[in-house]
Amino acid sequence: MSRASLLLQLWDALQHRETTFGQVAALSAACGLDGRRVLADHFRRLS
Repeated sequence: MSRASLLLQLWDALQHRETTFGQVAALSAACGLDGRRVLADHFRRLS
């Protein structure tokens, strides 16, 4: 699967409250990103 496709899946997952931290961590790692940072940045933009 391409990195662009994985990034789109990650973005989509962040749009749903049901997405778990584990799912975000796994998708982030597959994209070469730190899941904790992804979540922190995501929630920072929501406030």
